[in-house]
Amino acid sequence: MVKETTTLQQTIFKKAHEPIQVTLLDEVDLNVSVLSDFLQTAVQNDVGLATVHGPKGVLRALAFSSPSHALYVRFCKPGGKKVGRRAQAGVTGSPKTPRIILTEQLLCNPSYRKLAFDMHHVAAALYFDHGLYIKNAIDLQSAQREQRFRSTLRTLSDVLGGDTVLNTSQVAYNFLGHGLNSDLAHNACLRAWACCRVRSSTHWNLNLMGARQIDTEVMQKKHLIVICKFVRDAQRLEALKPTIVKNNVKAEFSCKDGVLQLECTHFSSRLRRSKTQKIVVTAGSKQGSQITAKGRTVQVKGKRASVSLDKPISSKYTDIRSVQTFGRDDPSPADAERTRVLLSIFQSTTNVLHQPLAVRIFSLIDPPLSPRSKQVPRACQSSPPEIDFTARPLNASQQRAVRRVLSDDIAHRVCLIHGPPGTGKTTVIAACVSSILARSNVKEGVWLVAQSNVAVKNIAEKLAEFGLEDFKLLVSKDFHFEWHEHLYEKIKPKVIRTDMFGAGGRVGTERRLLGSRVMLCTLSMFSYPRFLDGEFSRIVPVNTVLVDEASQIELGSYLPLLHNFGDMIQKLAFIGDDKQRECFPC
Repeated sequence: MVKETTTLQQTIFKKAHEPIQVTLLDEVDLNVSVLSDFLQTAVQNDVGLATVHGPKGVLRALAFSSPSHALYVRFCKPGGKKVGRRAQAGVTGSPKTPRIILTEQLLCNPSYRKLAFDMHHVAAALYFDHGLYIKNAIDLQSAQREQRFRSTLRTLSDVLGGDTVLNTSQVAYNFLGHGLNSDLAHNACLRAWACCRVRSSTHWNLNLMGARQIDTEVMQKKHLIVICKFVRDAQRLEALKPTIVKNNVKAEFSCKDGVLQLECTHFSSRLRRSKTQKIVVTAGSKQGSQITAKGRTVQVKGKRASVSLDKPISSKYTDIRSVQTFGRDDPSPADAERTRVLLSIFQSTTNVLHQPLAVRIFSLIDPPLSPRSKQVPRACQSSPPEIDFTARPLNASQQRAVRRVLSDDIAHRVCLIHGPPGTGKTTVIAACVSSILARSNVKEGVWLVAQSNVAVKNIAEKLAEFGLEDFKLLVSKDFHFEWHEHLYEKIKPKVIRTDMFGAGGRVGTERRLLGSRVMLCTLSMFSYPRFLDGEFSRIVPVNTVLVDEASQIELGSYLPLLHNFGDMIQKLAFIGDDKQRECFPC
């Protein structure tokens, strides 16, 4: 496509600004002259960035902006006709390619400070899709004094200057709404320009000066490969979330002072309290008339939800005809914690990828034993750990698996136990728990983890069947209260709900635990704020972690566990069916 120039009138700020001069071109047409002309317009060498992605998250274009000019660069496919492989590689003697020019003059030029929302997404896409690095890059949300949900309208508005100076509806449209997919070049340039304008605020400029930089050029390549994939995986999973959900509710309702009281009937389509979603309610009368109102869920307690409406529903309307939620669910605590850890890795404020556990897991240094192997590991042969389990006989394969978990050999700190359904994996878990508890001189904590609440509940019931009843199960109140209490009847005394976390301080927690050293929970529980702030992991150390149905869990989901407890964990065992695929998009 031929180089184009146009003008763009901003709509984000209430105050009028001069039209933005925009240059749009393909990567192959980028040269030193074009880039130099643009960089001369950068005030104090600050440049705003915004990205455009394809259907599967692949980076298709980058928008750069100064206060007066924007440059929109469309990437060519790697190895395509426009940018050949020889040119991309920068072979000695060949002229500088557009990508080398872009890298040297802007992306990796420390003289220019790059500003963007979710800068870790930008950095990951640059490297993952095009092998490009970036330095002196600032994540705008990280400059906030108070950390909030990163992608809410409230957060975006605060960073850009607040409601008094913004057209809030335009911020929502361009950063969160249909504007993202309507006119890609126009929208990206406008977002990049808005990011650049953040520096004009004295207050925010001081915050930006103290913000941690992202510099992927100094990061180890193997670390970059891992975390960029984790970022892309998270983006694809987020894209799979529905944007419109039909909420199943009872027809009966009450409405007082513009607040609608509803009762949900299905857990999967329940109403959720959200900072970003909107609710559309349609009610009908006996005469056949209908009224539609919009609102937001302001409170949820079990099956009951309160929705604040933009207009009241009068008493002549007798039943609810439909309720729909528009917008994706807010990030879960696990999603938010995972994002925080990934951002910390990019900003070099955590050493999680240098932990021995992370090195073993993500770098695959210690391959698992072949399932056909008949030999017991040498460490186990010299001093085999004692198995203390009488509930059921163990076959040779199960004994090897249990001894691998019980082994103190550092080479076995991470182990993999796999097999199809019916091969006794749950029995192995029970034997491991029984044997660890039998070590009377060791007061280590044992944490049994799975992806879903139902899977955790199933483990608990199996332990009880084997006579191992000295455990506690942590479960989310949202999942348990009024929805699934019946599932826990057999083990009710052992259940600790999240709304009980922290009550009574350490003494209260010790009373609830009653000396139990075996804890059961979902993997996401290790990201739950009240868990991280509570006493559970102090009273029952996260020493041994056995992950059931591990094949269903995407590797990036382990980052919060490793970040918060990796230095404490002495044994991490993955247990599952190696033929079962994880829940992840192609």
